[in-house]
Amino acid sequence: MKNDFNGYSTINSYEADTQSDFTKTKNPEQLDLFNYRPIEKEDYGIPNDWIREQAAGDGCKCFACGRWTKIYHRTITSSMARALILIHKYYFKYDHNVLKSMHIEGFLKRCRTSSATRGDVAKLRFWGLIRKNENKSGHYYYTAEGARFVKNELMVPRYAVVYDNHFFGLEGESFMIVEAFKNYFDYEELMSSKIEYLGK
Repeated sequence: MKNDFNGYSTINSYEADTQSDFTKTKNPEQLDLFNYRPIEKEDYGIPNDWIREQAAGDGCKCFACGRWTKIYHRTITSSMARALILIHKYYFKYDHNVLKSMHIEGFLKRCRTSSATRGDVAKLRFWGLIRKNENKSGHYYYTAEGARFVKNELMVPRYAVVYDNHFFGLEGESFMIVEAFKNYFDYEELMSSKIEYLGK
């Protein structure tokens, strides 16, 4: 699975050539789980299966530091989904170069999002909707998967399995972005509204 836009520098050019409908897709594709296998290497020096067993449920003591730890099942919240739409609109509406990374927390702060939202948005990397720029702290790339999820073209598993901030895989039934909003936001309104951005 590629995390770029097949060489296109902007979402607008990508949309034009692929003739992708911006908001209406009747048969969204499901995320290919084979591209999201659990971590293969044993970062902790013990089998990952042991971590899954011991840290599940109420958790266990960390064998390294002794603190209590557990496996968490993170999901895409309504605030995270809204933040992803803001990122999409930044690239789509203003035709920015999608191959360049952005400082997501700084951007969302200028969009007047809450500190809680800014803290959670990096978790979108677990689903491949954004990708970390390893060379610039706090910077992430917006991915083609992220754009397709925003446009209802892609369904993703509901839960990311995380232990000590290490990604172990995806679980649960697949869902679409509109399901993340529940009754908190209106998807069509978010997609059609102007972005409130306080400049560079």
